[in-house]
Amino acid sequence: DAEKRAQEYEENLLSLKKKKTAELEFPTKKKLYEHQKVAVNYLLKVDSAMLADDLGLGKSAVALVVSVSRKLSNQIKKTLIVCPATTKYSVWAREIEKFTDEKYLVSDGNKNKRKQIYERFLCDDYFFLVINYESLAIDLEFFRDFPEESMIIADETIYIKNHKQKSIKRLKAKNKGILND
Repeated sequence: DAEKRAQEYEENLLSLKKKKTAELEFPTKKKLYEHQKVAVNYLLKVDSAMLADDLGLGKSAVALVVSVSRKLSNQIKKTLIVCPATTKYSVWAREIEKFTDEKYLVSDGNKNKRKQIYERFLCDDYFFLVINYESLAIDLEFFRDFPEESMIIADETIYIKNHKQKSIKRLKAKNKGILND
């Protein structure tokens, strides 16, 4: 029942705000702000969620810390970050390096090169794969073996509404997070 879920959500959020976030420890190379700690703590309690903070409040960092936390607790094995092509390097690669020690790959190049990148990601010890929406739509067949014990981070959700980009909805993953401004 939607009303009961809304009440539970509100109670959870209130209890998180009352908790001393300074006492919470997260796997990150850079210190998180209080609002980010509250967000991470809440997101670790749900399987799928949308984080819609304003621009510049650190949604990417929150999503990365949640993902690494789930990896360290053996909940997931891989994370796929789906984003606009313009943010693959300028935002996501930079944020992964700033906040985590995890290995990552960025999908780029022609179809053969991207296929090699996907195979490396699935077979080797890379934790993050950053891919743009257009490449995911074109290369969806390469992700049929994408592990269900994974997390998908979808950035700029306006792309999901595009009928050509509904491919993200076909991916199986235990955890899904959506970031939106």
